[in-house]
Amino acid sequence: MRSGCRQPPHLLPYIYFHQIIVSFGPMPPSVGWWNKMADEKQKEIWRSARRRYVAKNLEKVRASNRAYKQKKHLADPAWRERENFKKRANGIGISKKQWNKMFDYQGRVCAICKTDNAGNPKGWQLDHCHKTKVIRFILCTHCNRGLGGFKDNPVLLRLAADMLEEFNATQPIG
Repeated sequence: MRSGCRQPPHLLPYIYFHQIIVSFGPMPPSVGWWNKMADEKQKEIWRSARRRYVAKNLEKVRASNRAYKQKKHLADPAWRERENFKKRANGIGISKKQWNKMFDYQGRVCAICKTDNAGNPKGWQLDHCHKTKVIRFILCTHCNRGLGGFKDNPVLLRLAADMLEEFNATQPIG
């Protein structure tokens, strides 16, 4: 076969079978058409091979991932926005459309202090129950940290509010 010839993808496993298996090991599941051809057993073999490789070459993989993310971060603003949203959504499973609908319902302000400033260059915070992963509100950074500081405990929050009110009542005005 001439080296310049391109074979259709469905013939590649037969033509290059020996070369792929011996030289490179099994193909990773991320390789487009190959992924569609693989069964679940083969995919699990690929996943376990990937896990072993990552465990063995952890620093190399981390450096490669950092370089990729830095390159994408600088080159593609849409990718950067998607990644920031994923971080902001904390893996809760909320879509950008749901986020916007919820934020519109709140009046595009913090649910607690009603400020229109997120208080952080990274943007608004998604408040959620850490036990059930149920989304509660979209908050500014300061209110989110306040709730987190009181461990999302309403009793502690009420106690703190009572103490502040008592202290402020005893202070002279002016």
